[in-house]
This record gives sequence, structure tokens and C-alpha cells, in this order.
Amino acid sequence: MHGMLDPLVSLAFGVHSSPGVFALLLGSGVSRAAQIPTGWNIVDDLVRKIAKLEGVSPEPADPVAWYRTTHGREPSYSDLLLTVAPSLTERQSLLKGYFEPSSIDFQNGRKLPTDAHKAIARLVKSGHVRVIITTNFDRLLEAALDGVGVQPVVISTPDGIQGAPPLQHSSCTIVKVNGDYRDTRIRNTDQELATYPPEICELLDRVFDDYGLIVCGWSSEWDAALRDALSRRRNRRYPCYWCVKDPLPTRGQELSTLVSAVTAPISDANTFFESLAENVSALDHMSRPHPLSTPLAVELLKEYIPEDKHRIRLRELVVGAATKTRDDVLALGPPDPPNSHEEMRRCLSHYETLAERIVALLANGIFWDAPEGPYNKLWPDVLGILAKPVLQANRGNDGSLRLFRYPACLALYAAGVAACASDRLGVLADLLKVEAQTGGEKAIPVYKRIWPNSLLDPETERFLDGPPWALHQRIFQYLGPVFLRLVPDEERFRFAYYKFEYLLALRALAMDDGGLGGLFISDGEQEGRRDILPVMSTELQEQRTDWAPMAAGVLPKFEFDWIANLQSDLHKEVQRRRSRLDFD
Repeated sequence: MHGMLDPLVSLAFGVHSSPGVFALLLGSGVSRAAQIPTGWNIVDDLVRKIAKLEGVSPEPADPVAWYRTTHGREPSYSDLLLTVAPSLTERQSLLKGYFEPSSIDFQNGRKLPTDAHKAIARLVKSGHVRVIITTNFDRLLEAALDGVGVQPVVISTPDGIQGAPPLQHSSCTIVKVNGDYRDTRIRNTDQELATYPPEICELLDRVFDDYGLIVCGWSSEWDAALRDALSRRRNRRYPCYWCVKDPLPTRGQELSTLVSAVTAPISDANTFFESLAENVSALDHMSRPHPLSTPLAVELLKEYIPEDKHRIRLRELVVGAATKTRDDVLALGPPDPPNSHEEMRRCLSHYETLAERIVALLANGIFWDAPEGPYNKLWPDVLGILAKPVLQANRGNDGSLRLFRYPACLALYAAGVAACASDRLGVLADLLKVEAQTGGEKAIPVYKRIWPNSLLDPETERFLDGPPWALHQRIFQYLGPVFLRLVPDEERFRFAYYKFEYLLALRALAMDDGGLGGLFISDGEQEGRRDILPVMSTELQEQRTDWAPMAAGVLPKFEFDWIANLQSDLHKEVQRRRSRLDFD
């Protein structure tokens, strides 16, 4: 059974489509890779120093328990600092050693912004994240943001809220709920973490109600006041994603359930935020209007194609469009398994949008190319650019993953139908000879892996709208607006489309490639339409071994009787399926 949409993929789409809607809630796990000590690490170290100052030897095995027994109270971060470093200058020097990198730290990459901090800074820079809540005392986020030219508003105390601009008016606001290491009022003990000042609670309530939430590196085990604030979250208009490396403790699980959080398994904070930033950037890139619109690209192609002096420009135009489509498809990756008709429609529509420009250029380029075909080699090259990397990136046979090849399929159809519409079967032959090698297998023609027959399995096919040939019908309708600008009427376009699918089916039969499909199977002779079968049969009988598809190389140059029998077998199978209207 196919699973639901990967929560990390869903999150990337959400962050991309709704910039500034998601706030981050970050815990110590985000800074762990920088080897920044936690508050408890610092308390532990300070207690050890106090024990040494008080002459305790040997060093206590459990310093915190020793302090509790000896001094009769819990070790408070601020009290400990005042004991160990009475003056402000001494405290600043002491804390600097915990949080700021020394020359040795710089050399070893410690106490510096991690990949997670840098990725978060990129998300802030691009406007996708504007509010960050953190339990961390360090200033790694501020350093990472400074690196991309963003100066955040930092709130670490109740008085810091006064005078701060409204969240929606700030490019970035960092709320340090437990304080900043440069201020001795940081919260660290259970008692200190049990409650927040009213001003902080009000701010948290506003964030949790008005924003979606991405939780990372926070187990919720110790921060009781923060747990309480999140549990008060009432407005669920935006989702909460809780990223987890290890199973949450009981309190965390209960809180996650209470706020209806979507659990998102991750390997670590660095990998998660880097992936999120890259995916959001890729989606932004794909959604960004191309400086050269499809109609303008087509007009340039028609201007370039008659004159040899524009040969390089034309190639750059077409190859550039193919490369962009390929890169956009690869950046998005294979789709998640569609679980409904609506998800299937969205998936196919998205790929159709990505392929729009290269489809129009292929159709117009092949149709308007001169009869001698100065660009004959360009069109197969373009198909290879689109198909080969996709086949190599996705070698599986799962039907939902094979939809990843749909843009290459659209390009094949645009080129093949244009070749048939302009009687340039030599181009079609070259397109069908483009090969790709995936894994350790022998190189095979790419059309076998990208034609509609190869894109679906029963699990995904059931989510198509319409009869078994619905994908063929969808491609026909998608190409219609392109070709109706090239041919005088729909009937000529339809016949060119049928002819391409017919020759593809006959070649597959001749080469024992298996599979039979096509819109031409569903339509016999109807009012205003020609049936492709008698037309092709008459052509073969009249031209015999000079039959154009054989002469051009679309079909192997078999003996006449052999190809005639092959054609007869195809026609019988088509007639059988027409009678049942049931074909693959």
C-alpha cells in the first residue's frame, strides 16, 4: 500500500507557498553539532568549580546532588555565576569561554553556526521564516543571520518586548524564552523553567495562535512553561510539524498529540534544515516566471530557424529550455504516490506546466524545420537531455515513481506528432533510437520507458479521470493548443497524433518491446474522422518495401510479407480491443 505524503515534502510545499506563515521553535538539539554547552552543562561545570573553591576533594561524582545537599537548595544559574564571578567583567569573561569560539575552536569548527543555522538564515533571508522561538542561550542564529545580511530583533527579557516592532513588521524576530547567555537572568533550573513572566506568555500565545509551527531539537522534557504555552494553542488554521530524531519522552508525546502535531522523522537538525531550505529554494525557482515566456520563445525559434546564421542561438534556446525543464524535474524529485483523483490531477498538471516551453519549442521546431533538416540531430539530443537523467535518477518500477518521467513523455509526443504532421519520419526514427543505460542493464531506447504505457500501474491508473486510455486522451488535449497553431484543423492534428501512436505501437510489436496503447485504438471511422488502420494498410500495400515508415527507419526494413503480417496482427488486436474498449 502506498503511504501518505511525506511530511517533510508537505512541509516544504507549505513553507514555499505561504512565506512567513511558519515560526520555528528550536531547542538545544539545533546547536548540539556546534558543541555549545546546554544550561545544565554549564551549571554542572560551575558547581564543580565551586566545589573546588570550597576545597572539596575528590571532585564529587554528582556535583548537582552535592550542591543540593551541602547548600540546601537547587543550584541556580544566576546564583552560581555570582559566586564564581562576582563582577560583571568576570562573568562576561567566564561566559565567553562557554559560548564564544576560541582560536582553537575556530580551527576545529566548534561554537560556530552549524549547517542548520545557516540554512535557517537562508530561509529568513528569502522571507519564508520571520519568527524564531528558541530555548538556547547562544548567539549562533544571530551570527548566521549576520552572515546573510539580516539584523534580527532579539527578545530575551520581558522588557525587550516593549518597543519591539510588531512581528509582522520585522524581517526576523528571535524570541529567547530562556534568556541570552550575556544576561545572568537566564532560566535553567526546574523552578525557573516552571513559569514565564506575563509579557512572555502573551507573546508566545500570539505566536502559537497566529503562525504555523516547526519544532526541532526540543524534547519539551524540561521547559514546563513553554509546554504550557504550547498546550494553550487554540487556533489550528496552520499545522504544527514536530521534527524528531529519537522518540519523544512521555511529556513530549502527550503535548504533540494535544496540539495535533505532524511527526516528521529526521536524522539530525543539520540535514533537516539544509534539505528544507534546498527544497523551498527549488520550488521557488520553479515557480518564478521565466524571463522568456513560452510565446516569445516560440517566436524567437521561428525567427532563427530559416537562417543558418542563427544556428547557435537556436540551439542555445532549445537546449536551454530542455535543461531548465530537466533541472526543475530533478530538483522536485519523484512524486509521492497519488491517493486520489485530485492528487493525480495536481501531479500531472504540475509536470505539464514544467514541460510547457520545451513542448512548444519541439513541436514548432520540428514542424518548421527545412525539409533537408539542418537541425535533425538537435531534436533527439533534446529528448536525451530530458529523458536520460530522469531514467538514471529513478530506476524503480513503482507506477507512482514512474510518473517522474511524464515531462519526457510529453516531449516525445510533441516531437513525434510534429514529425508525423510535417511528414518528417526520419526525425521520428532518430527520436525512437535515442538510448539510455540505467544501472548495469544494457542500453535501451528511451521511448520504452517514457511512453504512456510505461508510466502507470494498476495502483496509480485507477486515479486517472476517465477510461483506460485517459492518459493518452489527456496528452492529446494538452498538445491541442500547440498544434492547432500549426495545422489548419483539429482533424489533421488528430490524424497526426493517431499516426504517431500507430507507428509507435507497430515498432514496439516489431521490436518485441511489448505493450499496446494509444488513443487511436479507441476511435474507428467516425463522422469527420478517418480511421488510421485502413489508411496505413493501403499505404503499405501500395508502397510495399518502399513504405515511408520503413524507408525512414521508423520500422526495421523487414521483408514485405513479414511486415504485412505484423501489421495484420496489430490491426486484429486493435479491432478486438475496440470491440471491448478495454486496452492497456
